[in-house]
Amino acid sequence: MTARLTVEDDIGIESDTTTGTIEPRTELPPSTPSPRTETPTPVTTAATPPSTTTPTDSDPTPVASLASIPGIVGAVCYLPALIFGSYGISVTLTDHTPPVEGVRIQGLAALGILIRVLAGAVGGTPLLGFGVTAPVVWALLTSTAYVIVTRGLLDDLLG
Repeated sequence: MTARLTVEDDIGIESDTTTGTIEPRTELPPSTPSPRTETPTPVTTAATPPSTTTPTDSDPTPVASLASIPGIVGAVCYLPALIFGSYGISVTLTDHTPPVEGVRIQGLAALGILIRVLAGAVGGTPLLGFGVTAPVVWALLTSTAYVIVTRGLLDDLLG
């Protein structure tokens, strides 16, 4: 007789299948009384290759989280804020009025940051890390631009 054993966990991943052969025990004739001793029956096992289904990794990578819908929506807000902010600073340094108010640019950046923080907090994705890092970067860039404009640090270069 041949027996096969396969173990499957609660999410459906199977372990290696083990096959064993069980041979019947030989009996002594009834006329000869002898002490009963058990002898182990040899069992042969053969392992088969594991199941071909592999579990998928449920943890998204940082690149995959940026390519998700909340990552893209956050970028649609944050990247234009960076572009308009950079352009606004360059126009301000040449003593002209920027085309977009600074408050609107700040609001656009804050919206992009908020989207990524909420999506990361709810979904447990790396977007939370981007959402926490983005305001730090934004604050450093904004404060640097403020110091450059108010102190006139580039006045000598721009004439």
